[in-house]
Amino acid sequence: MGELEGAVSDEVGGQRSVGELGRRRIDDSFRVRLFATAIPSLYSCAMSDEQARAQAHDWLAQDCDPETKAELEALLADPGKAEQLRERFSGSLQFGTAGLRGVMGAGPMRMNRVLVQKVSAGLADYLASQNNSAGQQAVVVGYDGRHKSRIFAEDTASILLGKGFQVYLSTTCVPTPVVAFAVTDLKAAAGVMVTASHNPPEYNGYKVYWSNGAQIIPPNDTGIASAISQVGSVDQLERADLKSANDAGQLIDLDEALISRYYQGVQELSLHKDLLRQSALCVAYTPMHCRWPLCERCAGGCRLFQFSHGAEPSGARW
Repeated sequence: MGELEGAVSDEVGGQRSVGELGRRRIDDSFRVRLFATAIPSLYSCAMSDEQARAQAHDWLAQDCDPETKAELEALLADPGKAEQLRERFSGSLQFGTAGLRGVMGAGPMRMNRVLVQKVSAGLADYLASQNNSAGQQAVVVGYDGRHKSRIFAEDTASILLGKGFQVYLSTTCVPTPVVAFAVTDLKAAAGVMVTASHNPPEYNGYKVYWSNGAQIIPPNDTGIASAISQVGSVDQLERADLKSANDAGQLIDLDEALISRYYQGVQELSLHKDLLRQSALCVAYTPMHCRWPLCERCAGGCRLFQFSHGAEPSGARW
């Protein structure tokens, strides 16, 4: 979907106003999502029940998540769920410039631990191919407060460590920009943020940032996607125990010192702080999926009104 959205965005240009561009992009993005949503049902019609069941059993063999295993076993046990099973195995969520994003559940058309581990292995292989070997390269990994974000982040760290990378892992949920900042601050090779941004609570996602702290662009997106396609069964991947890696200094916590450097950098961009403190301006702030009071630490003296619901991570949006 990221590649399709990128193609749509590239076509938008000319002398149109910002408002016209925004409306055009919103309309096109909706059409792309509608089209992408319809694709699996077309492929699922061509897949036989036997093919879907065979792929489902292969998937079960490598799934370490008891929730998605139980979900898939229930689909296999119910003949009336054959179409749902075919849809789950009609393809795979596609990796692009926006990374991955999808509804959580079992199978390659959903966000789950198997897919996260496979994508992490492909990312590690691509990074190594660009730099000959992992060596002492580091990758920053962060996550938000959505369902399973932390376990997805820990799976990502475990696979990257198993591939020889050093990993900086957040110890609690963080705002997405902190990961991008940490990549450049720590001179890391890449960053991973487990989040689905503004999407409903049943979604999760996987964003990748390059060494410049920016979201990946071509040709890195297609290079990573190609490396992901070469990854076999994830239960055969080498992975590291996080505690042992932490004791050995290969897994490093993203500490408060780095978080403070980020907020300090943001505050330094604020102009006319004295005027803000004297102003009657009040900003309403609604946290989403993350306990970090981003606005509070970056407000620069501006008064804030924070909605309490969503201030602590619960996995739900509202």
